[in-house]
Amino acid sequence: MMYLQKAEDSLKASQILLDNGLYDDMVARSYYAAFRLACVALHNAGQLDIENVKGRSHKWVKIHFSSFLKEKNLLQIKAHLVFLYNARDHADYNPNYSHSREEAEEVLSKLIEFFQTIKGYLNT
Repeated sequence: MMYLQKAEDSLKASQILLDNGLYDDMVARSYYAAFRLACVALHNAGQLDIENVKGRSHKWVKIHFSSFLKEKNLLQIKAHLVFLYNARDHADYNPNYSHSREEAEEVLSKLIEFFQTIKGYLNT
């Protein structure tokens, strides 16, 4: 599935951006990696037509993904998508703030845990 590949590519890009000190860009890319993977999970659960994801808001995906996590007993990562969204919002829209390396590493840690959990579900 192409959207899964895009999610995985965004994860790789996040690591490259982190390694090169581009922390705000890394934070933004990390959110999109998680967002795309959430869309894949919703698609696999029959809750989202991946071809029409453009018509769905980030809020819609977060709400439905939260219900999906509850249904699949994966609530331990519910806060991760919200954390990544808020970090991305801060990186993109707060002109007086830049993420530190430590903050970017925390973002990557949460993203990796998010990926491991959701991909573990997708592979079952």
